[in-house]
Formats: sequence, structure tokens, C-alpha cells
Amino acid sequence: MAEGALLALVLVSRVFAGDADEDGLDDGLEDALAHRFFPDLNMHAGTFKGVAHGSYGQFYGGGAFTRDEPLAVVPFVARPVAGFTDASTGARWCDGPVRCVEVMFGLPYSWDLGDDVFGRSHRGDSESVGVLLAHGSPLEGEPAAWAASWEVARGDATAWRRVKTFAAAHMCALGDSSGFRTDRSADALGVAEAPRLWVAEGKNATYTGQRACKRGAILAVDDCSEERVWIEREPVLQRLRNMGEEGASGFDTRIAWPAQSRGGPLQEAQELWTAGPFGKSTPWRFKLGAGILDWGAESWSCPSKQR
Repeated sequence: MAEGALLALVLVSRVFAGDADEDGLDDGLEDALAHRFFPDLNMHAGTFKGVAHGSYGQFYGGGAFTRDEPLAVVPFVARPVAGFTDASTGARWCDGPVRCVEVMFGLPYSWDLGDDVFGRSHRGDSESVGVLLAHGSPLEGEPAAWAASWEVARGDATAWRRVKTFAAAHMCALGDSSGFRTDRSADALGVAEAPRLWVAEGKNATYTGQRACKRGAILAVDDCSEERVWIEREPVLQRLRNMGEEGASGFDTRIAWPAQSRGGPLQEAQELWTAGPFGKSTPWRFKLGAGILDWGAESWSCPSKQR
């Protein structure tokens, strides 16, 4: 099925699916926003440290070592964002009833293959990306040509625009290079397209641009320069799974656990919200849970032993 047809199917068939986690957003709208704004990812796909297909091969969104496992899913959570003050400008953002929505995407990898300097490979890698969406300018008093009322936007994913992006890179670990970006078109705040992000070779850290990747991590060891591909979107979109809020019923929150070896089969699925470390990586509740990101201060919370 073509990507456009898949998105249309989501928009038409899921928009009135109910609100199982009772967060004020229809679950169908959450699905449609996730499909619309899941990032385009540029990954290393060559052989790395003797392992074929690089980071892409380890990625749950269609990688060579994960694609045959039905529960190699790509998790996401969508939730309304309350109004906040931008720490750098003092401006108010997102005031009003459900003016903004946060979509947090998990980027699961069976293995972190390490880097060329320090090594540091480990089983499992729970990476993440966040987007802040609005159905009109989130800035108080600023008009937007693409503004839509909540009555319209609550059932139409095309009424929303991306206004900020967060990319986790060694989040809360030594060499943390995570960062936010405010997203603007040529003449206004907000863009309709998914973000285009770069994933570091081996370590799977995610960056808002290739230049940022080259400056990332301890001693700038992250690399986004060779044997790169923009991965196919459709296999990822087919694996997107809404995990709902932690503790909510009505969602299948299972996800396959990482392989015991770098090219081996994935392990038995566990519950995303209640399980412990994802292999040797941070538990998912510390990457996708409510309140992890502060969009106003452009900061993130760091529980102990983040990897």
C-alpha cells in the first residue's frame, strides 16, 4: 500500500475511535497525527564493526534483523500540552483548550553497536523523538493562516502543524547532545511536514541535522557521514503502535525485547510501561512518559541510570 493511501486510510477510518486513555484526544486522531509526523530518518546502512546493515538493521521499523518479528513495534504516545511560558522570550504558548499536542515517538533498536573510539556497544537501545503540534499559532496574539478551530482539528490531522521538534542524543548520559528546534516555514511558525532527522552511526543518537551529529557526543565522536540512506517510511508506519498513557486500559502495550546477540532473533515481548531496562538501555517509561519534556524551558528530565 502506498504511503499516501496508508495515511488516508488512517485519517478516514480511525479518527472516531474513542478516547481509551481519557486524555481528551480521540485515539484515532492520535494515530493519524503519529502517521503524519513520524520523522524521516537518515541512517547508516553499511557494515559496522562486522555487523551488516548498521543502525538500520537493528531498528524496529523494518530493519533486516527485526522485520520478521510482529511485535517489533515502534511505540508512540500523544497527549495534550498545557499552556507554558517560553523561557527565552517570555511569550505564552499553547494557551486555550487543546491548542497543542505532544507526540512522543520511541525509536527501538535491538542493539547499540557502539562507536569507533570508545566502543560501548550494548544490548537494546531506547531512543526517542518528540514533536509539538498546534492547530493554529501557539503564540498568544499571533495569527496563523493555517489556523483551525478545535471543533475542526479534533477530527482532522491535516489541520495541525509541527511547531517544535526534540531529538534525543545520548539523553541524560555523558556527552548528552539532545536538543530542541523551533520549526518555521518561510514566513510563519509551523510546518506541515514530518521532521527530517539524522541518526548517528552505531550509537543511534538522533539529531536535527547532519552538522549537529558531527559535533555530537563526547569528543564529537558521533558520525553521520558514510553509507547513509533515508529509510522507507511505509514499513515504519505499519509498525507504529499507540501505547496510551501509562496505566490506561484498552491498549496493546507489548514490544519485543532486544536480541541476545547483535544479529540474533528478538526476545519474547514485554509490557512497555511496566518492564525494566530495555536490554541494557533505559526503561521506556523514562522516554515516553508524561512530563519528560519541558517545551518552554527546552529541557528534559533525567532519572537515574539513563543510558
